[in-house]
Amino acid sequence: MRSIFRPLLIFRPLNLLLIGAFLLAAFYFFIFETHAQSLNNRNLWFMVIGLLCVTAAGYAINDWFDRIADRINKPNKVYIDDWSIAAFWSLYALLNTVGIILSFQISNLVGASIAAIILSLFLYSYILQRIVLIGNVVVSLCTAFAIFEVYLVTGSQNFPLVIFFTIMAFLLTMCRELVKDIEDVEGDKVAGYRTFPVLVGERNAQLFAQAITFFTLVLYLLIQYQWIQTYFSGALLYVYYLYQSLCVMFPLWYIFYKLGRSESQKDFRLVSNLLKYAMLTGVGSMLLF
Repeated sequence: MRSIFRPLLIFRPLNLLLIGAFLLAAFYFFIFETHAQSLNNRNLWFMVIGLLCVTAAGYAINDWFDRIADRINKPNKVYIDDWSIAAFWSLYALLNTVGIILSFQISNLVGASIAAIILSLFLYSYILQRIVLIGNVVVSLCTAFAIFEVYLVTGSQNFPLVIFFTIMAFLLTMCRELVKDIEDVEGDKVAGYRTFPVLVGERNAQLFAQAITFFTLVLYLLIQYQWIQTYFSGALLYVYYLYQSLCVMFPLWYIFYKLGRSESQKDFRLVSNLLKYAMLTGVGSMLLF
């Protein structure tokens, strides 16, 4: 049974499930006043399905161009070898086509932005990930733009919070991309990628990732402090403090600490998963507003 579904792992189904939940949470946050009717919103499902199709295609094309490095970095997870060339490119084209068609059904602006994301993810996988920091920035922008995409669909008036969560998504994704590059440094060297850890060394890359984590944490604290009294009072204020402390702040502090002490691939994989967790809990905090 596992061998039957193994080729589908190229699309990272668990990640897609989490992204879908993330998009729904953002959608409900931006149109909180009318959330009871939002399940009937056609644009909601066009947006979610379209973005998930494009994201799945992005995972697939990245594995296609990364197959040499992946055979060294994660030999047991080279799912691209389970696909024929014709089947891979046909499904890649189909997923992107569905994503574009659904997005243009929402608006021309959303459709154009999705087309730009598809092009960016292809260029990232083909060439940009081999250039120091450029690839990291491109992926981080695409991830952060997912929140802004929800804003384009909903037309929310809460623009400051939209920008805040967009920036947080960018910073945490940037840190995670650096950590993944450190984890994959040996395979990237063989494949000829000029990633940040390959160019400046793993230790310097760790310090840079730590600096981004610290900046993110400080920025998060400062901005959240400005809004706490505006949005919360009474018992809800204590619920907010508890959630932020246990689910967002503590993980970020631990990530900062762990980055300074990580040495093995296993350590960096843990940090990468913790960063994914921090992104999810950070987005989850939307539902408290």
